[in-house]
Amino acid sequence: MEWLIWAALLGVALVLVYAALDRLASPPRQAVLPAQYDPTNYATGPSSIPGRCVRCGRRNDPDYRYCGNCAGELPDADSVSAAARSRPFGRE
Repeated sequence: MEWLIWAALLGVALVLVYAALDRLASPPRQAVLPAQYDPTNYATGPSSIPGRCVRCGRRNDPDYRYCGNCAGELPDADSVSAAARSRPFGRE
């Protein structure tokens, strides 16, 4: 019966070691900001955000040329006005 307790303790120790090693190997998580700090919520229009589809509003990668949802052409990062980039929250 004593071997059963030792086996259980060994199993718990292995799980803890595996969890610690997995945490060390995984990349650190990025902090997620609350919605009120997301600049896309305060944008002046969908075309002022690189990668945001004008037709359906989906957020795509800024490097994409076409929307992954509706296949509409996305605004280019170069075509976004300098004023929109300097005021990411849509305020003066």
